[in-house]
Amino acid sequence: PLLIFLLIILKEPNTPEAGCSCEPSSQCQCYKLGLTGIPQNLPTSIYLLNLQGNQITSIQSGSFTNLTRLQELHLSFNQITVIEKGAL
Repeated sequence: PLLIFLLIILKEPNTPEAGCSCEPSSQCQCYKLGLTGIPQNLPTSIYLLNLQGNQITSIQSGSFTNLTRLQELHLSFNQITVIEKGAL
């Protein structure tokens, strides 16, 4: 029973990836996690996304498409060299 419960939690939609700490109705803190890309499956209702201090090198087109309420995006202290058209 415990294993089944854990599998359900791990497969739940909109569960943040990569160890981000999220408050679904407001923000996700994903700073200093060694990320190399924008995490997927973040809660769509967040207005703030902090990705500071990672190893992100590029931002792909459509990376934030599902985050329709996003107002603040923190990307400093990454190694971004490419931002594709339509990424922001």
